[in-house]
Amino acid sequence: MSAEFWIMLFILLFAALWLLGMLAFEWLRQRQVRTLAAALGLRFRRRDPDLPRRYGLPRLSVARNVLDGRHEGYPIWVFDWYPRHYTCFLVEHQSFFPALHIHPRDEETHIPLAEDGGIAFESVEFTRAFHVQCADRKFAYAVCHPRIMEYLLRYPDSVVDIEAGCIELSITRNRHFLPAKEIPERLHELVEIRNLLPAYLFADYAKERP
Repeated sequence: MSAEFWIMLFILLFAALWLLGMLAFEWLRQRQVRTLAAALGLRFRRRDPDLPRRYGLPRLSVARNVLDGRHEGYPIWVFDWYPRHYTCFLVEHQSFFPALHIHPRDEETHIPLAEDGGIAFESVEFTRAFHVQCADRKFAYAVCHPRIMEYLLRYPDSVVDIEAGCIELSITRNRHFLPAKEIPERLHELVEIRNLLPAYLFADYAKERP
């Protein structure tokens, strides 16, 4: 048999093993998340094709292994975000907040603080750990008060996006989905972020601004 035959056979076997590995991972992931949903009293769905569109996620986004329901008094969603390979958490609210983004700084691609366009805060530790962007600086300073900055510093891999209608938390750790056993803690983190937002903000932004 020719060398080309063996090369092709090797490629086909490798592809088959890769596909089997992906299917096994997805089966195990679904089983773990389904079990967690039952423990938390949430609904489990394999996928929700409308969820990314409803909350303005990028095109081609897919939500799989979806949990939804009420948790600690709030309507929440948890899902695996493809193709980003993040675990994403959402909690709804009824206010029209301006877009605010709190992202961890990547040490490997670090831009000097004076040049990155982010908002600086009194906490040097927080400013060095997180890049914050918001067109409404007054809103950003109201959100990032000392207690919430101290809280977020405990979770340096957290990405927090506050938009009109929802607060989104995603975990960027090595671009892998969060292990199911860690989801309850990070779900509580999302709820705690929601609870730490000043109550007056929800009243001030209760109606859409012209």
